[in-house]
Parts: sequence; structure tokens; C-alpha cells
Amino acid sequence: MERHREIVREYLDRMGRCVQPLEGGAPGFGRRYAAAGFDAGGEAAYDGYYEKVAPSDELAVSRGDISIAGRSRQRLLGDDMLRVRLSIAGEGRFEGLAQGGATHFGGRSCTLVDQAPGADLAQITEADSRHCGITLLIPRFLLSSAWGLSARHLPGFFKDFEQQDQREARALSMPLGAELLWATLEILRCQLTGDLLDLYLKGKAKEILSLLMQELSRESSPAPAAVALRSRDIALLNEARRLVAERFTRPPSLAELAATVGMNRNKLCVGFKRLFGRPVFDYCRELRMQQALELLRQGDAPLARIAWRLGYQHAPAFSAAFKKRFGCSPKDCRDKGDFLLPPLAPPAA
Repeated sequence: MERHREIVREYLDRMGRCVQPLEGGAPGFGRRYAAAGFDAGGEAAYDGYYEKVAPSDELAVSRGDISIAGRSRQRLLGDDMLRVRLSIAGEGRFEGLAQGGATHFGGRSCTLVDQAPGADLAQITEADSRHCGITLLIPRFLLSSAWGLSARHLPGFFKDFEQQDQREARALSMPLGAELLWATLEILRCQLTGDLLDLYLKGKAKEILSLLMQELSRESSPAPAAVALRSRDIALLNEARRLVAERFTRPPSLAELAATVGMNRNKLCVGFKRLFGRPVFDYCRELRMQQALELLRQGDAPLARIAWRLGYQHAPAFSAAFKKRFGCSPKDCRDKGDFLLPPLAPPAA
């Protein structure tokens, strides 16, 4: 058996030992599991379930719309796999990363987690929240051996995952762009079954990974000089990300942000991009655009008011930034309607 399929089978076998599927299952989208089955703490109450499927044993795909009451700690199963979490809603962090680090996620976001062999990883949620989205679990060697991608086409995060036997668990989080948002919604709404579902999911997985690699390649540029990131640096960078997320409509300057978290400005800039996939102000701009989508969905507030809430002094500047990001004006996007709808919950059995 090819090694990437062995990794998927090992994951499925371990999940079968740790979590029992619900009776009846899901007739279309793989097996259905109670969300509480993945909780390692037992303190939270859950409403909802995950649906999981493994197309041709090449990878694993899950989707879910979960409400969590209380603090939760969900185990991440799957050694030597890359977790790609595309989230429409939900706040939390991944723990157990290299040198005790943690990576936070929130709202519409994409998070990559390299689940290195032997790592004790968990997804932590501190407060009541709804989590809705999809997850791809990509086994090591799938990209290179099965799909034939050469190393020169892989961004650094993917290249390290594919090529390094001895590596530490790490994660990277970024806002969820429009193309990935569409792909997420389509999988959440998919009602195909059997072989057609397998074919569809393998195609969507390739689409999602292609978009991610393009985004990471576009954002990457030669680093000025190698900057070592220690566990304290990672903690400070996560604090900087939190501050930017709180103040993205009127963000602090780089000098102010560096002084607030207690980090050298150069290390802040280089480390932030390395850890979160894009520079500070690009990250801030993407948060503005995602918030713009939410405000457009919520009602018919004038564009000038939305622009002001997002930190733009003039509506035309906001409209130009929005069109550059999504390919249509805020007015046209609002008129489309469906683009802004929240995802549908998985169909009931």
C-alpha cells in the first residue's frame, strides 16, 4: 500500500478506537460523529455533529456546524498529516505546537496545522461559541508521490511538511479569502453521495490546496535575514495578532504595536508574516474586507456608514478596496445575496 494511504488508514483506525460513530450515520457524507466524542476535557456541552469521509483513502474530509457551551479541549487525531481548517465561524486556538506555542483563529479564517508524528495537539475553545466549517486532513506524501507536485512548486510550509522526517508541530493562520469561502460553502452544501462524492471531494481538495499554495507563494518573499522565533517570540506575535484583530478598523502603527508587545520592530514584521502568512497591514486589510462582507449581509446600511465603521474616510476608497479584493462593488455584492448568506447546516439524516 502507498505510504499516504497507510497514513490515512492509521488515522481512520485510531479514530475508530477513540470515537464511535452515531447510529444510523449520514447516508450521504460519510460517517457522522457526535462532537462531544472528540472532547478530551469533558467540561463542555455540545450541540451538533461532524460528518467525515475519506475519498479512496487518499485524504480525509469533515464538515460540521457545532455549538459549544463552556470550555472545550478537542483532540487532534492523525499523525503525519496536514490539517487544513476552513472556518466560517468560531473562535479558539491550537495548542501543543513547537516549544509550547499556540496559534489563534477566529471568524472566517484558514488555519494550517502540521500534525507532526507524536505531537499532542488540541483545539481549545474558552467560551460559548458556534463553530462552522470544513477540515481537510492531508497525509504526508500525497502531494509529491500521488499527485506528482515537485518541491519547487510547494511554498515553504508545504515543502517542510512533505520533505522533513524530523519536524516539530506548527501552525499558520490567515483570513479566509473569497475563493476559499466559496469552496467551503460548496462543500458544506454538497449533497452528492457514493463515488460521485469521492470524485467531487478529491477535486475540491485540489482546488483548495492550489488556492492556498498560490496565496502563500504570492505572500512569500525572500526574508531579509533569518530571524529565529523562540517560544516567547511566538507568544508575543500571537498577542500582536490579537491587538490587530481588536483594532483593525483603526490599527496601531508598527512602532506602536512593537512597543506594546515588547518586540523589536524588524522581528515583529518578519515574524508576523512568517507565522500568519502575510504582513501586519495586509492582515488588517483582509479583516476589514471580511467585516465588510458581514456588514453588507446584516442589512441595508449606507455604504458611507459601513466605510466609516471600517476606518475609511471616504466611501469611494472603501468601494475601490472592496472591488480590488472581491472583483465586484459592495453594491453588486449585496445585490447578489447568495454570496453573503451564512452556510447551510449539513442536511439531516
